[in-house]
Formats: sequence, structure tokens, C-alpha cells
Amino acid sequence: MSCLQPLEIKTCRKLRKLPQGLEHTSTLQRVHCSYFGKEFSGRVLDDAPPHLWRETRRDYHNQEWKRAAL
Repeated sequence: MSCLQPLEIKTCRKLRKLPQGLEHTSTLQRVHCSYFGKEFSGRVLDDAPPHLWRETRRDYHNQEWKRAAL
């Protein structure tokens, strides 16, 4: 995953959480999840230090985080 910059996950109803360690992928700049199941938790990025990631969108069908500017 050395070149992964945006990560977009769509219509993955069985997704319950993002992979642990995703917040440390240095090239990753944006994570967007849409149309996920009721049990989905973006906790990996929600719990990441705010100087690394910030949530930019949350509504019924979408959740998005962007890497904070260093």
C-alpha cells in the first residue's frame, strides 16, 4: 500500500470496521465510506490523534476523513 492515497469503500453492507493500522499509512490522504451497514464503525480514524486525521463528513450514508495538514 505504499502509493495508496484515496481509499473509497462503497456499498459494503457487511463492513463493520476499518482495518487497524490504516491510520498509520503515510501516503493515505483521504478515506471515504458510503452505504455501509448499521454496525459500521470508523473508530480506527475517529480515535486517531486529531493532528493526524479529522472527520470532514458524517451523515446517514457517508463518512469521510482527511489527513490533517502537517
